[in-house]
Amino acid sequence: MKLLIALKIIYRNRIFNLSKYYIYYHYENNAMKQFINNFQRQMKKVTYGYGFYDDERVGLSHTIENTHRGYPVSRVSLLQRKDTVDVPVIIIGNGPSLDESINFIKANRERAIIISCGSSFGTLKRLGIKPHIHIEQERPQATYDWLKSSTDEEIRKGVYFLA
Repeated sequence: MKLLIALKIIYRNRIFNLSKYYIYYHYENNAMKQFINNFQRQMKKVTYGYGFYDDERVGLSHTIENTHRGYPVSRVSLLQRKDTVDVPVIIIGNGPSLDESINFIKANRERAIIISCGSSFGTLKRLGIKPHIHIEQERPQATYDWLKSSTDEEIRKGVYFLA
């Protein structure tokens, strides 16, 4: 009963920053298994299903806290690297403009910093283009799973990730 009350509080107060939770029960039976399965389905809706406004608030609060704790945004400043100063940047998103720009990107990839955004990383991999930087805006598990399945470890090596 306390679990149901807690879920109501979470839902009523729109507390959607539960990134991980643990369930422990000391004996198994069919009713308990069914309850736990239903609970897990409902929690996915609570944590992922209400849009990303709350997710952005959580991300911003984590960024502020990490800044106060002294965590660097990047281990190596791109401005300190001599090979990146005064270099053009090509920012790539997926869509019709990417299709129209493939030849330009291929012709200039050695003279520019390539930044892939979202699903364009997988497309660039299929085109044989490795970005220098990859940016993800959303933080759900599905984004991570998609990135992992649409690319491979070899192409991700050496790519700076910003999220």
